[in-house]
Amino acid sequence: MAPTFMGTIIKDGTKYVLKASGNSLYQLDDQDKAKQYEGKQVKIVGSLDADGVHLMFRTRYEGATIFYRLDGTVAGNKIEGHVVLGTGSDHHQGPINQAQFGSGQFQAVRAGGM
Repeated sequence: MAPTFMGTIIKDGTKYVLKASGNSLYQLDDQDKAKQYEGKQVKIVGSLDADGVHLMFRTRYEGATIFYRLDGTVAGNKIEGHVVLGTGSDHHQGPINQAQFGSGQFQAVRAGGM
């Protein structure tokens, strides 16, 4: 089972972080996406294995549930894979809603100095 982190997105200095129970702070990689959820309660689910990353993100926004799923592989300074965008509801979390907005491929390279 993938670890689940629940808390509030806050700004800590110049960076957005997840503030979980017990005042634990977790650094968030996607600062642009985190900014959208500042002050909101979120649930982040994910895992990292020897050569891959698997993340699911679901939160409420303006009465709707927004859902992202990312599955990728990590090799050296590169990550690439597949992302699915959609919605969910309290009554149905199946693959139809969760892929409502489509899917696509992604690639990223670690920036220097990280």
